Amino acid sequence: MKTLQEITSDLKNRFGENTILVDIQDVSEVTGLSAGTIKNYINSGYLLPKHVKLGLGKNASIRFFLTELAYYLYSLQSREYKGGKDGTYNTNNS
Repeated sequence: MKTLQEITSDLKNRFGENTILVDIQDVSEVTGLSAGTIKNYINSGYLLPKHVKLGLGKNASIRFFLTELAYYLYSLQSREYKGGKDGTYNTNNS
């Protein structure tokens, strides 16, 4: 199992050291989910890291914070991610 720091480092190596936000296609490549599935999950508020919508329109671009994506991937492997619309995480190690 990779540590959070290792996952973050891997993502920074992949997308660039100074990258803060990644788009849906980037998340698709990392997670193996299709872009359409990610969009459906965003619309339903299901099982994704926190994201920002860059505009008010229906088709505004969506970006994910690289650090949130790293934590999401880490928590999936350790089964800590709760999912849902609030995007909460279980930090209990019990």
